[in-house]
Amino acid sequence: MLSRNYSCEFEEILDNEFFADYSDEEDCKQTILEVFDEYGYLLDTHTAVAMSVKDSYVNGVKDESAVVVLSTASPYKFTVDVLKAIEGKAPSDAFKASEKLYELSAT
Repeated sequence: MLSRNYSCEFEEILDNEFFADYSDEEDCKQTILEVFDEYGYLLDTHTAVAMSVKDSYVNGVKDESAVVVLSTASPYKFTVDVLKAIEGKAPSDAFKASEKLYELSAT
């Protein structure tokens, strides 16, 4: 039986290959607003966190590599929060907020 021992400097790999950060509620709202204003695209709250962290990485590390942010959530699942980020206010009723988001974005 052939046996090999493998070792891995886990922290070295983490330091060299991964980036981690966080986005608070204000960062999330700001990202939703900026993306909507610039592209007319509605981000959900989860994707806004990912975009905010992506921006933190790109700006902090000055990495010019392409970055892909994937999303599986819909802004229509978080209508009140998304609308508040865009307009500063929203009805508490999610269906009314959905109608307003549709009016703003036609999506």
